[in-house]
Amino acid sequence: MICVTKRNWWLLRWPVLVLALFCAAQSGCGNTFGCTGVSGSSSGQFNGCSGGSNIPPQSAINFLGNLGTPFTATISDTKASYSFNGTVPLQVVYVNNVPPLRVLATNLSTTPSLLAIQAISAFTTIRLASTTAPGSTISVNVGGALPAMPGPAACDVRFYVSGPIGQFFQSLIEQNNNAYENRTAAPNLFLVGQASGNVDGVFTEVIAFLGSIQVNLMINGKLAAFDSGRTFTVKSACP
Repeated sequence: MICVTKRNWWLLRWPVLVLALFCAAQSGCGNTFGCTGVSGSSSGQFNGCSGGSNIPPQSAINFLGNLGTPFTATISDTKASYSFNGTVPLQVVYVNNVPPLRVLATNLSTTPSLLAIQAISAFTTIRLASTTAPGSTISVNVGGALPAMPGPAACDVRFYVSGPIGQFFQSLIEQNNNAYENRTAAPNLFLVGQASGNVDGVFTEVIAFLGSIQVNLMINGKLAAFDSGRTFTVKSACP
């Protein structure tokens, strides 16, 4: 059970408010709200995609709890596993994944501190797990049990978005002929499943401007591109 205090209540509410605020504006292209999109090139910045066959919705995983709680986590689908370190709050959007998914997180705090995993689909918390014990591990399954934990991706593509907590932005992640459109808030991590060839991301701040966002595009653990500001593009390619 999650014990809600003044310190962590807004963190538990924050992603729900973000998702609710931007529901109507969310375009297709396989988004986080349970809608399927289509493959093909973008028809314009944040105007969705056209042509091609259906592509699956994205998966959104929120790491919530006490502000600044450190953790290490692994997100796996049937194709690959992605491990990373982070601090609360953090939203992870896994695009082009192949369910089911399994999320493992270990609380790295040296004193009791709340860490929760929240899996979101169409504004609804479909899975939730939490812990306050230092060194403890929690997990959630999305879409059923994962039969086995796969190894790392052949081309591990990640977009790390940092900046003021709660700074809203919209993004368009493209790889090969698929595009994925989102509107969410910093900090954020985008994982690009089954990546190959060229990859790029277009990022634009929206609503209140609390400060610039920064994006690191990491490929196989190395910095491939970086930019910051209110609107910009980062791009590179799998080796």
